[in-house]
Amino acid sequence: MPEVLRLSEALSHRVLNSYLADEPIPKDQATAPIKAAQLLRDTEVPWPPILEQALHEVVDHARRARAAAEAHEHEDVEGQAGHEGSASLLHSLPVLGRLLGGGKPD
Repeated sequence: MPEVLRLSEALSHRVLNSYLADEPIPKDQATAPIKAAQLLRDTEVPWPPILEQALHEVVDHARRARAAAEAHEHEDVEGQAGHEGSASLLHSLPVLGRLLGGGKPD
């Protein structure tokens, strides 16, 4: 489990660095901390604090992508490639809600 914790922290740093640099968070980088959190929860291993912070940023990123996609949908704008990867994270929001809303072991 120490290796899983180390990797979850590294993945979380990557997500947070992208977020702080105001760069898009690639889908694979956003879903990796989600999967790590699920594994840690299932094995009752406490999360590193940075993992929880990264998950909150992924939720925020996905919500902003949803709002942007809805705004573009109303404008009927072509070429929305910049939002497709982020919008695909929207299916993860229910999972993230469960993880962040009490799924974390104490």
